[in-house]
Amino acid sequence: MPDMLVKLYELPDSTELYRSIEAQDIRIIRPMTPNQTPIRNFIVETFGTGWADEISTAFTRFPVCCFIAYDNKEKRVIGFAGYDC
Repeated sequence: MPDMLVKLYELPDSTELYRSIEAQDIRIIRPMTPNQTPIRNFIVETFGTGWADEISTAFTRFPVCCFIAYDNKEKRVIGFAGYDC
């Protein structure tokens, strides 16, 4: 089986990507536990309860092991990514 490790230290700098996203008034943030319900609702509506159940595990970790994309203009979650959950 091939090595499944990803050399994160070899990834290109993402500074410009983050700046372009922020210019569109979108923030990539690690949510806090009190934000779990609106995030879970977004996931249920967009992807289903199975995905929402998985991401619920992210909120039991410290630090929370997920990130969200939040649209500041529309005041809503528009994306998520979880790991180790």
